[in-house]
Amino acid sequence: MFKSQFIEQFGKRNTLPLRAIASISAGQSSPYDEEFSESGIPFIKAGDLEGLKLNRRTEQDCHLISEKMAVKKKLKLQKPGTVLVAKSGMSCLSGHIYALKESAYVVSHLACIKPIDGKSTTEFIRGVFLTSGITTLIKDPSYPSIQLTQFGDMEIPDVSLQEQLDFSSYLLQSDKSKLMVI
Repeated sequence: MFKSQFIEQFGKRNTLPLRAIASISAGQSSPYDEEFSESGIPFIKAGDLEGLKLNRRTEQDCHLISEKMAVKKKLKLQKPGTVLVAKSGMSCLSGHIYALKESAYVVSHLACIKPIDGKSTTEFIRGVFLTSGITTLIKDPSYPSIQLTQFGDMEIPDVSLQEQLDFSSYLLQSDKSKLMVI
């Protein structure tokens, strides 16, 4: 239902590269197991995406890292609304897409796609990935990986901010409906 709605609304539009409406970066190297703590800020790994996407776990259920350790490791905090997409390893093939609900640190195997204020919304960017997928960006399935420049070059529908906001409302309602069925 969601995919067909997205295609119906935005399928026959002019396009622009994703980098025109979002900033794209990668997470960072994961701390060692003993560097995580029982409380702190979530550290999201590629293997966490499925559970997060399916609401089987929360960000607080992931590994946690203290602020002191994050400073020591020079980790960059990702803000709520950042869309996480697997960019290397077998996780790329899964197609799991997740938008952060709270600030978190993110592993280097994930691309961090942040909407640019006034140009895009988290839900629209999430919608782009949910409908188009990322497997077409993978050049070698024996070692799946996607370069950040490939994400930036992705052609997406050129949609006004107001239309994105309208679509975001639709997507949020769709997500709520799914939760009520489960």
